Amino acid sequence: MRHHHLFADNFFSSLPLVEDLFAADTYYCGTLRKDRVGIPRQLQNVRLQRYESVKWQKDHSQVTVNNWKDNRNVYTIATNNDGSDVQRARTRFRQDEMITVPSVIAMYNKYMGGVDHCDQYRSYYNVGRTGRRWWKYLFWGLFNQALVGVVIKTA
Repeated sequence: MRHHHLFADNFFSSLPLVEDLFAADTYYCGTLRKDRVGIPRQLQNVRLQRYESVKWQKDHSQVTVNNWKDNRNVYTIATNNDGSDVQRARTRFRQDEMITVPSVIAMYNKYMGGVDHCDQYRSYYNVGRTGRRWWKYLFWGLFNQALVGVVIKTA
């Protein structure tokens, strides 16, 4: 995969992974858990007001880590974004109030929607069974994913 853009949630994000992907010409954007390896402590200890953000960039690297406070702190990591801020309406009901949002948050929300919809459909059509054996859990997870794929295609 060269020059592709990969979007993922906080389960998969880490600084070493993002650096390895960038070395392989793959850009990354995703949310981040604040206690991951390589993330500086001073980024976590900053007290932010609502809609404020702080950014950290690793020395001579494309990797940018943002901490933005909405209702709670949101940490993002990206190599396909410079961390600049954009203005947008607060909500669709309050079009007159403008807030400052990091562009990485706007891009993540724009392109991460397909994965979230798939997870939402999986919750509607759950056929999973519990079990102690890992292969049964994997089988039911894959079966559930295939079922959701069929439902989405026929809809």
